[in-house]
Amino acid sequence: MFSSGKGGVGKSTIAANVAYVLAARNKVLLVDFSAFDRTSSRMLAPGCQSRAGVYDLLMQFREAYGEAYEVETCEGLLKTLEVLPPGTLDERSVQRLEFSVLAKRVKNLMDILLPYFSIVVLDYPGRTINLDPLAQALIMHVDHLIIVFDPNTAALDEGAKLQNFVKKRYDPPPVVSVVLNMYDGGSYAVEGFRSPQGFYVEVPVDGVVKALGKTPKLQIIHKGVSERWTKAIYTIAQNILAVKMRVRHTTRLLI
Repeated sequence: MFSSGKGGVGKSTIAANVAYVLAARNKVLLVDFSAFDRTSSRMLAPGCQSRAGVYDLLMQFREAYGEAYEVETCEGLLKTLEVLPPGTLDERSVQRLEFSVLAKRVKNLMDILLPYFSIVVLDYPGRTINLDPLAQALIMHVDHLIIVFDPNTAALDEGAKLQNFVKKRYDPPPVVSVVLNMYDGGSYAVEGFRSPQGFYVEVPVDGVVKALGKTPKLQIIHKGVSERWTKAIYTIAQNILAVKMRVRHTTRLLI
């Protein structure tokens, strides 16, 4: 799960490019929870935006009527890559549900998705974790939380809150890794936010990446992107696979 304490740190760009790299040798599903800009689904599955998606599914409760969920994904840029877009709804309707109901629906959805794909990448928008019941429910099913920072005081503060919340409220907590995006060569005390089994990667500033992100277009397949940026994305993907080989757990939320 890629997350951050606030928006604008380039999290969706990192998630989409890493998902593409992972799909070269794995069956990957990217779930795009960013209903506002839909960056990752636009990068990986252009034309997929009008479909019913993850928020539509979470507003159903089919098992109460003995019905199965019908999950329709979009084909991505690779045959081994599929995308579940935000859909026709957004997080506001889902956030109004009682937590017990929301947690049940999240569990039902994850029970369907996880066995079918080798890797499920969740691209989750930057929001304050203690005010976000959907994020809290999702993390109960996440083995690996990747917090994306940028060299911005507000982003660093909110990311620290996310890491602290997860560490205190989940038993056991997921592995926490840290990506410092748009790294400018400065000194930032963020590596310590990762857990012992997690990783830390600095993704350098790249003007071509930023320009392509405005469209948005997937950067990893563009020849103008720097070698250092591409190497950082591959390093994140390799580290995700390494953590996946070591870790598999179920967790519970401590209220």
